[in-house]
Amino acid sequence: MKKMLWILCTGIFCLICSAVPAPSLIVKEKPKAKYENPCARVMNNTLRGILNNPNHRCFGNQTYREWMQFFDWAVWGWLSGDSEFRKDERLPGLVAEWMDHHLKVWRTPPSDPAKRAKWKPDTLDLWTYHVLAFPLAELKNAPDLAEKIGAERLRQYEKVIMDNLQGSKEAFRKRLEQEKGYLNLVHHTVPQMVAGYLLTGDRSWLEECEPAMQEQLRQMMPNGSFPYRLGIFGPNHYENDFGYYHAIDVRAAYLLLVTGNSKTAKEVLVRSVPYYPLNIEPGGHTNDGAAIWWKDQWRNWWPHHIAMVAAAAGDGENAAMAVRYGAMDYFDNVIGAHAFRMLAEKKIAEKKQRTGYLMNDPDIRGWRSRFPQPDGSTFSVTVTTSPNSYTKAGAMLVKDRSMTALHHARMSFRRRPIPGKAKMFDPDVFNVTSRNGVRGSAEFKIGNIAAIGIDDAIALCGETWKKSGQSLWDGRHRELWLVTPQGMAGLLVSTLEKERSGAEFAHEYKMIAKNVKWDNAAATLDNAAHLRIWKTNFPYQIHEKVRRYVYDSSPRRPDFQLVLSDRERSPEEKIQSGAPDAKTPAMKQYSAGSEYFSMASFTPAASQFKQISVISQKPVMAFLAVLPDGTRWLTAYNPTEKAAELNVEDNIFRIEAGKTFLKRMQ
Repeated sequence: MKKMLWILCTGIFCLICSAVPAPSLIVKEKPKAKYENPCARVMNNTLRGILNNPNHRCFGNQTYREWMQFFDWAVWGWLSGDSEFRKDERLPGLVAEWMDHHLKVWRTPPSDPAKRAKWKPDTLDLWTYHVLAFPLAELKNAPDLAEKIGAERLRQYEKVIMDNLQGSKEAFRKRLEQEKGYLNLVHHTVPQMVAGYLLTGDRSWLEECEPAMQEQLRQMMPNGSFPYRLGIFGPNHYENDFGYYHAIDVRAAYLLLVTGNSKTAKEVLVRSVPYYPLNIEPGGHTNDGAAIWWKDQWRNWWPHHIAMVAAAAGDGENAAMAVRYGAMDYFDNVIGAHAFRMLAEKKIAEKKQRTGYLMNDPDIRGWRSRFPQPDGSTFSVTVTTSPNSYTKAGAMLVKDRSMTALHHARMSFRRRPIPGKAKMFDPDVFNVTSRNGVRGSAEFKIGNIAAIGIDDAIALCGETWKKSGQSLWDGRHRELWLVTPQGMAGLLVSTLEKERSGAEFAHEYKMIAKNVKWDNAAATLDNAAHLRIWKTNFPYQIHEKVRRYVYDSSPRRPDFQLVLSDRERSPEEKIQSGAPDAKTPAMKQYSAGSEYFSMASFTPAASQFKQISVISQKPVMAFLAVLPDGTRWLTAYNPTEKAAELNVEDNIFRIEAGKTFLKRMQ
């Protein structure tokens, strides 16, 4: 059979004789030695299920006809040296049926009148365009498969793909001009530009992306983070990236490196090396150092994006994490299979993930720690002052694949009555840091122990996306954290400065665990970690189960929460059930000067603090903690603009304005 190549002809692809190889994201040669490729494994397993049973349900409970990624995976299966189904004669017929189904769907108006009014036939989504276009471009390397799919069918499919490519360069350029502070939005459509190059061979499609990569380099943080949004609401506005969004940026750079050998894209990937080792704990668990409240459910990450970083940078720490960690699904698997293959061919030596550190991390405007424990577990802490963060402090205890965590410890002031059964539980609550960050913070470090003081600026969480203005809470919320290798302790003080109405004033301690054993103001998580409230002036304790994700409409994957509240109410799960006897507090007036505090610790169960004493000497916040090893540490924070004195055990300490103080006591 003659080798064939698709070329652009009067806006449509035509077949002509050629032997020129086309750019490809699929490695055709069989691997020289056995290696680990999770992406190939998932695709092989899925294709096997489909080939054995045409009614096999793919991701999203769809059949292969309905499932958008099938064409992409089928072409990979036909071509890849890692495929178990190379040249499998059953694939072309299934691709033909898939293509017929989608051509029909794209040309069938929706039944809903409102949607039908905006509908246009053959219109594809920008963010998933590449999943449909990449396999079409790969058919240049598989003329035998193209012939079996059928020329007329491909002609119609090609026309849809190419029509949707029209005007994309101009739109991409405009998007970059308008969204330099929201670069992740731009990077969602980099794959479309790469598809333009793969389909046409015109490198100008790749050149359109170079300014975006250069801007990415300019914005990157020292430890590899890509800001999610930057400078939109003022010079201090910066939102951490995390899971899904970091993966989108990594994918964009990797595609430009592999298809166009972009030096800028490679530098982006090389400089991103610290991100995954810092933000993912041993065992593959995302810590709280990279998350913002309204997309907490998007903390997902995938090992193949780590593999992309490792392959581009030749980094052994990321390589080891990519091979050992992570759950797989359908996202970016063809590109990911390429990255894992590159890892194997480059023979990058694996390196153990970093641990045993306490460090200042400018990427999260805060501190991180990670220390091994005597029983083989790892305890980590993150303290952040970044805008839009749903908690200042979080901690995690990991052993193998098991994890327990203090997901957040925060103030909460509800400005309206708690709704009954509601889709969203949180929009009318002041509980997140404002879009411009905290009012002030300070730290003091001695060896592997740190004291971190924060003067927060609490905003209404439902206004995170408001384009101008943001409602701030009428008061002050300060936190003082002691971070040690064996655990963390924190003093939270919340003071209302102006009279206002509200439904609840509270401190929330939210935990991730399979099971929690309650003991009044203490909780043991899976017999592994321990939360304890040492002292508080809140009159009520509420033990409840809460949805982890604010956008969930059901209590899916519930977490446990200890609420210290000024009001007596039912637990959230009862309120959300719509039970008629659920108790919710009525609105009341809060006077200026209303103040509540809580002193808490979170530790591995085997190494709890022996004693913590709150020291009440305003304006200084202070406490004395006795660590598991018996050492006594004085921790203090002066959030005011004037220096103040602190008298502890007949010792006078001067705490400078806006500063934190830490001292080992005799």
